[in-house]
Amino acid sequence: GSLQGLLKLSVDDEARGLLKQVREIEQREGLHEHLANCLLDEAYHMTQLGDAEARRNLILQAIDSLKEEFREAQSPKHRAHVMGRISSLCWDLGEGPEAMSWLKRAGDLFEKIGDVHLASFCGSLGQMHRAEGRLDDEIATYRRVLSLIEGRSFHDLAAGARISLAAALRYRREFSEAKKLLDEAEAICDPHQFKDFV
Repeated sequence: GSLQGLLKLSVDDEARGLLKQVREIEQREGLHEHLANCLLDEAYHMTQLGDAEARRNLILQAIDSLKEEFREAQSPKHRAHVMGRISSLCWDLGEGPEAMSWLKRAGDLFEKIGDVHLASFCGSLGQMHRAEGRLDDEIATYRRVLSLIEGRSFHDLAAGARISLAAALRYRREFSEAKKLLDEAEAICDPHQFKDFV
């Protein structure tokens, strides 16, 4: 028992040492997104389970690094992608208004450049609306996702958006439309074998 514990500590120390070296290189070279990934790796895989404060601090450092990446990014598509990542991390930390702000900015930019990733960000926005209890906004957002992907081959997103919209519509007691959406989702999932949706 104690030998295994010592070996695990030795491996953890070695991994931490390597992570520290990687972080130093990424900081020195200005590789902000890589640094954020490294910090998140440490936050989710190297911190003790009960050490929420250490995990939160690493995630905050990753957000700062992504904000630096955002400031330096030239490509609008990359900027929008980074904003989406910042939004997701803020959401994970319980910073709803901040997450919503970054997500809306990402969505606006994707819409401006006409990128199909807008549909995925709208899906995230729908989830935030649900968490905040904003049913009308949630329904409108999922309807927008469906209109954005109409005629495109985003089968998993098409099925997921239909299922989410159906779930929201049941609170309005709009059961016939919800049933139709679920039937459509099932029809999409069957040939594509998406077992985890339905």
